[in-house]
Amino acid sequence: MTTSTKARSTRPSRLRGLVHHDLVPVVAAAVIAAAVAFAFLRPPATIDAIAVTNATDYDIAVEVRGTAGGWMPMSTVHRRGTTSVADVIDQGDTWTFRLRAQGQAAGELHLRRDELEAAGWAIEIPKSAEQTLSEAGTQPPP
Repeated sequence: MTTSTKARSTRPSRLRGLVHHDLVPVVAAAVIAAAVAFAFLRPPATIDAIAVTNATDYDIAVEVRGTAGGWMPMSTVHRRGTTSVADVIDQGDTWTFRLRAQGQAAGELHLRRDELEAAGWAIEIPKSAEQTLSEAGTQPPP
């Protein structure tokens, strides 16, 4: 009686070899991408709230920026009112607030961070903004 034995291969199957060799670079790339994302995509630092008081007869739109970067809208502060704006992105050592009403420039406020902190993170729209708007012929809202 002859017995035939099939020799078993000790080499891994082709599929297992592909998974093993191709999976390592994929996992490594995913780990590197996650590390880069966590390092660079952190949310920016914010100020809890900034109160803006507007004693003028105009509804004033307020935008903010630091020494670098573009303008970011904060809020519109209704005439003779105060608005608290939450989670304002920290602009660093120098803050510039741009004021507008009805598409017309009403001026800018330039404040240092220490001035804002000393004021309790509160600003007042100056009466000069109202004067600028009035002189430009901008009518207050009804």
